[in-house]
Amino acid sequence: MEKVTYIVPVHEFTDESKKMYESAFGSLAQLKGAEDFEVFVVGPKDVLKKCKDVYKEVTCTQELTLIETEETDLFAKINEAVMKCTTPYFSILEFDDAYYQYWNVVAQRYIESERYSVIFPIAEMFTTEGKIIGLANELAWDAAFVGEENLGFIQLSDLLTFRDFQLTGSYIKTEDFISLGKFKPELKVFAYYEYLLRAANAEKKLFVAPRCGYKHVVMREGSYLDKITKELPREEGIALLETVIAPYKKEEPQTTGETKE
Repeated sequence: MEKVTYIVPVHEFTDESKKMYESAFGSLAQLKGAEDFEVFVVGPKDVLKKCKDVYKEVTCTQELTLIETEETDLFAKINEAVMKCTTPYFSILEFDDAYYQYWNVVAQRYIESERYSVIFPIAEMFTTEGKIIGLANELAWDAAFVGEENLGFIQLSDLLTFRDFQLTGSYIKTEDFISLGKFKPELKVFAYYEYLLRAANAEKKLFVAPRCGYKHVVMREGSYLDKITKELPREEGIALLETVIAPYKKEEPQTTGETKE
């Protein structure tokens, strides 16, 4: 198997978040075939020390590296961690999320071909109370959306039509990520989306494996998305999204106002 680095960006440690770390790290400990892979936890020094204690408690066998940073932005943290990554692929694990134990085995089937720049799982979406509310990424297997000949693949036109594909939990090719310029933190909540647009525009293969492999918590109070959404004025958010999409929009054909008989 190709080794993968799992990147866990962190910013806080409370009684509530400790339980989340236990679940996230516990899912790493149970990942089949990933026992000798690497885990990077990136964040402030005081939080890293406490995370290390939890990591030991859940008996993870993967090699743990703590990356101390003063960066507070989620995407800047991930960029910093990726630049220390020596494995062909990396994956982002939000500390309130978890992998299914078989996800690595499924993803490795597609890594072997070396065709894919991003290998997405189908993600199950949960509330903080543990109630499942839907799926993410499954749209890539809808023939009415992507076409029979493109089942499983996400192309630029698909991203311009629908932007809510879930990147966390995916296996991302390290070389491609760096060569494409990494995440752009200034784009805030749209940084994941913009990276996918850039990758698709560069004709990188974005593929959704036909298995649920990741559990993603949504609408959690205090999460990065929650904080940024509250801080970002609606008008600024609309303008930011337009800035992200603009380079990839096809120009509408101009008309002269003349009519043909």
